[in-house]
Amino acid sequence: MCLLRGPLRLGNTGHPGDFHSRTSGGTMKLIFAILPKIVVTLLLVALSASAQQQGSITGGLNGAVTDSTGAVLPDATVTLVGPQGTRTLTTDSLGRYSVSGLTPGFYDVTVEKTGFKKVQAKHSEVVVNSSSTLNLSLQVGNVWPEHRGRSDRVRRIRRLAAPRVLRTCMSSMA
Repeated sequence: MCLLRGPLRLGNTGHPGDFHSRTSGGTMKLIFAILPKIVVTLLLVALSASAQQQGSITGGLNGAVTDSTGAVLPDATVTLVGPQGTRTLTTDSLGRYSVSGLTPGFYDVTVEKTGFKKVQAKHSEVVVNSSSTLNLSLQVGNVWPEHRGRSDRVRRIRRLAAPRVLRTCMSSMA
């Protein structure tokens, strides 16, 4: 332990009683006592800012699917293709869909439902920290499968069946 002897000298002269010799040990202890607290505080602030930033770099997309009369279409399949791959979801009982946590960018949205024509909306934009709205309307369409071989057979059956129905109607009128 150092005792103060003689006049206070400002400067490091190497004497046991000068100012720097007496305070450097105490200052170092103080620095080592406070430094861990400062480091922990800085880390917590940095992690908190990082967590807030991570939560705000996504967006969402929502909307409703209706038919040409405006009636809602439940259980329609909505497919999104964009920067993070493909996501498929189904509309609820009110024809609504909603997806969050999407990487911002442009998405191609496809909606399908049996008995309706498929609808595509290309380049629908999802922006940061917001949910974009995309409402889509489906037109009544071909109920038959789009498989080429089967649809060709269906067309042939329709052509063959149509004249017979006409002949039957005309012969019964005569």
